Order: sequence, then C-alpha cells, then structure tokens
Amino acid sequence: MREAHRRNKKHVAIVSIDIKEAFDNLKYSSTDSHLVNSRCPQNIQKLFSHLLQDRRVVIPTNEGVAQHIQTTGCPKGSCSGSALWNLVADEALKQQYPAGTLIQAFAGDFLSIAAGDSERKLGAAASEALKIFELWSDKHELQISREKTQFLQLGNLKRGPSIFWGGRRVKRVPHLKYPGVHLDSKLNWLHHLIQKGAKALQHHRQLTKLAGCTWGISPLHRAQLYWSVTERAIAHVGRHFSYRMQTKLNQIQRPFLLNITGAYRTTPTEQNAVPYPRTRDQIGH
Repeated sequence: MREAHRRNKKHVAIVSIDIKEAFDNLKYSSTDSHLVNSRCPQNIQKLFSHLLQDRRVVIPTNEGVAQHIQTTGCPKGSCSGSALWNLVADEALKQQYPAGTLIQAFAGDFLSIAAGDSERKLGAAASEALKIFELWSDKHELQISREKTQFLQLGNLKRGPSIFWGGRRVKRVPHLKYPGVHLDSKLNWLHHLIQKGAKALQHHRQLTKLAGCTWGISPLHRAQLYWSVTERAIAHVGRHFSYRMQTKLNQIQRPFLLNITGAYRTTPTEQNAVPYPRTRDQIGH
C-alpha cells in the first residue's frame, strides 16, 4: 500500500468491509464443507461434523419448552472458533481479484485495497473487487453492512473515485479504523496517535478517580502498570512513528510520569521521561 502510493505514484483506495456478526452468522454447512476439503485429520473432521448436527436451543418457559434449531454460529471466544472461521474466510482471500487489487483480513474484518493511475481506473478496480467479494459472502449467506462499508483515499485526487457496491456508492471518509489501528489519508499516523493519546488520558483519569492522585499503590507498581498497559497500547504501531511526534508522545506520557515519580507539575518532562524511541525499541524486542 505504501509502496504503491509513494514510489509508483498511484492513487490508492482502502475499503473497509463490515460483515454483520460474522462469527455468529457463519453457517454450519459452510464450516463442515471446508473441514472436509482441508488437511484436518479425519477423526477431528468427524468430531466437528457430529457436533454441528441436530443442534437445538432449548429454553423452558411458563408456556412450556421452546426449541429453536441452530444452524449458524462460531463462538468467537472459543479455542476452535477462530480456526473454523479462518477455513471459510480463506476462500475469500484466494479469489481471483482484478489486477492492482488485494484483500486482507483480521478475524472478521476485511480490507480491500485497490490502486490505479486515474480516478476512473481506481473506482472500477475497487468496485470489481467488491463484486467478487460479494459472490463469496452471498455463497455463505453472510450479510454485509453497506452503511458501515467505507473507503479511505490515498493520493491527490480532488473528487475521488466512484466506488459502488450493489448499485450504492461507498462512502468516503477522512479516517479509517481497523482493529487497533487508525489510518489517515497521509499515512503519518498522527490521527492514530491522537486517538491512542485520548484513550490513555481516559485511563489515567479513571485510575486517578478510583485510587486517588497517587493511585493508592507504590511507585514501582504504578510504573509496572504504565509499562504493561498504557505504553504498550501507545506503541502498538510505534515502529511507524516519526521523531517529529516526540512532542505529542511526551504530552501523553507526562501525567503518568508525574504520578509515578510524585514530581511537581512544573517539573520538565525531560527530567522524568525515557525517550520514546528507546522505549519503543525495547517493546519491539
């Protein structure tokens, strides 16, 4: 994506595809057919086939026992749930998409990325990729939320491409949220850092409200809490941060450092803070 945008001077559109309750609406028949065609041992295939047959939800009520035949579901928090979903989702990744497009997925969240030399080519490629993806979703009876399906444009097109899905124009947005990451049109991660900083400040206020200004714990434990929770959340994509963001990072760190050290509010941040690039590299390793 960055390669196509910066070096090849192509315009890029990133489409976020939202599947309505993907894990809950996955049909047992889709899971069973992909298990048969996979390299899964036969004993495990038979185990899942038997588990997914004749499933019913039984609820006792005042008017008697209510029953519902269960034909869909893939528990998101179970040990096998993600593996079963990946078997079906892998089919979408293996489809033949147009040249200049690709698709990737993280659990039930899909991104369709298209690149083109012009507005027309970019819109046509992105729309064609969505049509191919829709064939897969219709095959497995997975519903797409067209209202939540949006795209982010990278490039200097003023009007932007016209991307359609099912006769409806896909909405263009200035920022796009993917699991744990906030993307912006400039790919400078500033919007991501602002959002993470706001969340870190919210955590700080909640902790201060619950345990007082000193958090009611020793400085060592305060530091461990900051390192293990807040700093790791901020450094989620820290490898891509530029050194120009150091001022913003210092602003995020400052309230935590004051609580950890017990320093005065007038104390310079540089006196207490470990430079972020150093902590970023430590977390990365």
